[in-house]
Amino acid sequence: MAQLDITLFKKDSPLFYLKVLLVTFYLLFYGSPVLSVTPLAPIYTIVTYVIVGILVPFAFIYLFDKIFIKKRFSTIDSLVVLMSLFVFYTALTSSAVFDQPILKGVFISMKTYLPIISIFLFYYLFKTETVTMNQYNIGMLMVCWVNLVLYIFLMFTINPAVFKDTTDMVGFNPSKGGYVFNFPPNFIVYGIFFYFIDYTINKNRFSLLLSFVLIAYILFLDKGRIQFVCIVGALALHTLWLLPLKSIMFRVFDIILVTVLMLLIVYWIEPELLDVVYNMFMVFAKAIFGIETGESSADARWVEIASVLSYFDKHPGQWFFGIGFIPRDEMWLRFGYLYFTDIGIFGVLLVFGIVGSVLLFLFFLYPAFVVRKIKNFKHDIIFNTIVGSVFYLLLTSVFTGGFAFAPASMLSIFMVLEYYKQKDDKIQQVKKWRAAQSLAA
Repeated sequence: MAQLDITLFKKDSPLFYLKVLLVTFYLLFYGSPVLSVTPLAPIYTIVTYVIVGILVPFAFIYLFDKIFIKKRFSTIDSLVVLMSLFVFYTALTSSAVFDQPILKGVFISMKTYLPIISIFLFYYLFKTETVTMNQYNIGMLMVCWVNLVLYIFLMFTINPAVFKDTTDMVGFNPSKGGYVFNFPPNFIVYGIFFYFIDYTINKNRFSLLLSFVLIAYILFLDKGRIQFVCIVGALALHTLWLLPLKSIMFRVFDIILVTVLMLLIVYWIEPELLDVVYNMFMVFAKAIFGIETGESSADARWVEIASVLSYFDKHPGQWFFGIGFIPRDEMWLRFGYLYFTDIGIFGVLLVFGIVGSVLLFLFFLYPAFVVRKIKNFKHDIIFNTIVGSVFYLLLTSVFTGGFAFAPASMLSIFMVLEYYKQKDDKIQQVKKWRAAQSLAA
């Protein structure tokens, strides 16, 4: 046990910056599909295939070792395996409903579930301390800022009309000022949570400013109203969970001050953006209450929801298990214009049914259990960033389906929680050992 006390946290190695660079490179190429619309597209494609070529055999070797040699799974291993079973769940339901060949259904579902095998590699790297949590966090933040610069550069240098019909990363929405870029916000959202939580815990006002720089991007350039609502909601829930009311009141003044500063800067640079943001949230509010907005994007969501409810009215038995995944072209032939992520929880119910949806949401029992059990990292910034991300996942699941259609994002968060749980367990053991030593003395 004395040895446990010494090796509880491994110091960062001399290869610290090299490992940060490798983590950043991996996250940038495997987690940022935006590179596919840049001159780096050929390299992005090659690197993606190389990474998958590493992940797949590693997953087989890892599972072989766990099943036949060690003969035990860790909690995170079990969660990944359980989540991967939804490949077969959706393949079976699409076969039962549409007579789609099961093997075809498996291949279609793999697009959603294949990325979760990356969890095996990263958890192994964490478990062996080959990569430390500090290195991983710096890599995440580096990709956050690289993405921010890249996204802004692309927004002002490429013609969005060229990509409107060839990629999902460009859309057209009059209430948002015309063409909009749908670049993946995941890493930027991570940065927002990290810097804002650094402020809430350490009262670091510079971090508050950094978080608002990222929030300004989401609000005024990305124009992601759903992301903005979910970010603000998750940050509010996390702050209420973490801090007493008196501490919150002291921080509200700083937040209001920085908000006013952000709005004044936008007004000075391009005041039209304020009108665009106001209009898009008015449309959002009307859409939430079912009022016709005149905006095709918002009104289409109610049409899509009506299509799903009409389908369930005609086939009530499919409320239970859903319809699974089928090719997009076939989906549009059967349902008309329909995107699962447009209709949030209704899209989840259509694909997975009540049974599958309940099983998916049961995964959140894991973070609820871990967060309650951890005692020694209550004010750790990375740990709290992950807790805030859990709130964010839950909120996005209502509006976009969130983790149900991107399970790797959920499992990567659980992987970090498991890392902290293991560390916390070791600290508890050390404390018990020290207490026993004191009593014996």
